Amino acid sequence: MGNLKKHLLFSFIALSIFGIGLLINTLILPATNDLYQYIPGESDVVIEINAINFAKETGQQWVYAPEHFDLEPEEEKQKMVSASRDIGIDLFSKILIFNEQWSEESLWFAVMAYNNQEKLATFIESNFPKAKLNFEKNVAIVQLSKSKNQAAVDQYIGNIFARKVKSIEANPLIKKQFLNENEINIYLKSLKSEYISDGYLSINFETNQIDIDGYFHPIGSTSVRPIAYATDKDIGLSLRSSLNLLNTIYLFRGTKLEYLPDYEQIALDYDGATLLTNNDVIPVTSYPNINMQLDIYDDKTWLQYIDASIEDGSLLVAQDTIMINSEVKAKLRYKIANQKFELFQASKSLQLAKPDNQTYFELIVHPSEIIEKMVFKEDSRNPPKLVASQIIKIVKSLLEDFHYIKAIDEINFVINKQKGDENYISSGHIVYHNIDSHSTIESYFLFRNLMQTFGNFLH
Repeated sequence: MGNLKKHLLFSFIALSIFGIGLLINTLILPATNDLYQYIPGESDVVIEINAINFAKETGQQWVYAPEHFDLEPEEEKQKMVSASRDIGIDLFSKILIFNEQWSEESLWFAVMAYNNQEKLATFIESNFPKAKLNFEKNVAIVQLSKSKNQAAVDQYIGNIFARKVKSIEANPLIKKQFLNENEINIYLKSLKSEYISDGYLSINFETNQIDIDGYFHPIGSTSVRPIAYATDKDIGLSLRSSLNLLNTIYLFRGTKLEYLPDYEQIALDYDGATLLTNNDVIPVTSYPNINMQLDIYDDKTWLQYIDASIEDGSLLVAQDTIMINSEVKAKLRYKIANQKFELFQASKSLQLAKPDNQTYFELIVHPSEIIEKMVFKEDSRNPPKLVASQIIKIVKSLLEDFHYIKAIDEINFVINKQKGDENYISSGHIVYHNIDSHSTIESYFLFRNLMQTFGNFLH
């Protein structure tokens, strides 16, 4: 009789687990694609977050691997459970983020379905005080970037709601590649690259790492040489690229690099920075530990670019030293000679890549190295006074907030193109230190902490 009870109990537990799993996968229905109609067809970046998949994965982890939550305090677990109720977002839908380039600025927006307008408004206002909310029935468009021409943006958002702006729904990459089974889908359009027109990435959350896969469409039959230099795998950040992507980057506050002269390829190594405190309005000058080399076509063109940057005030140059004259000043040495443009604190030789290398982009990041090697040093000749000291204290506090980034062991990403391939193929990983948890859970707490840090910064 005792054995029978044990067998019945085991069968009941097995059937219960099976039933719970079935419930998680069937009652949580696939998200619809109705939100695509709110994404303009001219968007340069579209990021689709399948919140429903995160809800499924979190539910499965809660049932099958509750130990993945054991490292978090009980109150943090409860926050995670009640997240959807607290922020008012409909987690049975998707969250879409898109970027558009306007004449003088780069604007970011988010589109989401909501089930509680008041809670969503409270969440956005608390965490993103500079964001602007726009509501239609069950759908919100959140303007994440501040605009110089707000009246035009308001009218544009009104036209999106009125379906007067052509949507991105018909884009082949959106229709064919934005699969519901992926946690995140990304569409990217290159603005100025000579080699890549657009591309697609999928991001999926596995046990202790996040997998990134995709491809990019080449422009015509344009040929490009693979990267010539090997990455340095022992530092904070190492980047190699022969795809001339710097010209397509839009930085914060609308600063562009689109006027950068052409170059053949870039090699960039970054391993922390020394932040020298002083008593200026911005009381920190950065001395980044950078070694950057651009293989360029023409020394004269780059010397003219430096002269033009000095003239418009974006660079301050004294002999072989450059001061980047932005809100956060950065000081580096530079050299232009023999078809190379170099920026560095202390120059170092680059290792050549393997002769049979077919890699066109490679990035390796070790967040712990970057955080640990960012140090403060006081300028003894011009020490900070009261106001400057308070600002420095805030900067230090924000940097200390980023300690949770150390949960990530490594970020890597490559773009290859083998002979006969039609497209550039991309792949990458975000690897976590904690193998006793799941990347979905680790990413949730990482994202929550990031939002808290940036919220404090914006306040």
